[in-house]
Amino acid sequence: MSSRSGDAPAAGLRNAVRASAVVGPVVVVHAALQAVLVAPGYPDGATLALIGTAVASLLVLLVGLTLLLSAATVAAGHGRIRWSGVLAHWRSRGAPTAGWAVLLLVAIGMGAALWTVPGLLVAAATPYLLVAAAAGPGNPIAANLRGWRRRPGRTLAAVVVTGVVLALCWLTSALVVFFVRGSAAAALLWLLIGAVGAWLAFGWAVAYRRSQ
Repeated sequence: MSSRSGDAPAAGLRNAVRASAVVGPVVVVHAALQAVLVAPGYPDGATLALIGTAVASLLVLLVGLTLLLSAATVAAGHGRIRWSGVLAHWRSRGAPTAGWAVLLLVAIGMGAALWTVPGLLVAAATPYLLVAAAAGPGNPIAANLRGWRRRPGRTLAAVVVTGVVLALCWLTSALVVFFVRGSAAAALLWLLIGAVGAWLAFGWAVAYRRSQ
């Protein structure tokens, strides 16, 4: 892998391809489970069922996200990407990473509830947070600040690129929902989100390792 700090997206993509034996099943199984959760449909007033489905969907998302972050961390450390190694890392760092992911989602949600911009600012200000939580064992907030301090220009550029990629992903998702309905739409959406999210996770894992 190149030692240059500017090619983290390309290095992340290479690592994601190297880890395809892990990334592929995680993305596909996650999308399938999310589609299954959408499939039943509930009548009006089925509040408990809707809450249960939402909780199950969040748990599936957290498992998929933390597995991808574990794989990205192993790959960024130049390790051999095998299921055994990824699962060993996930057993060690999966729960703390999931906890930080929930806190980040709550913070972004609270900011967005006040106004869209605060939520976006929270997301933009914490690009290293989850990859730092996955890498462990230090304080992810301190690691995130350290990344900004050591690579302010490159971090800002990467945040902008990430924002553009996510905006394009959102537009594509809107088109999918317009033309496709039900479980098929959910499966396609989550496949898209999983593939893009994997690339971003692997890219930011590389950028984080180079910033510390």
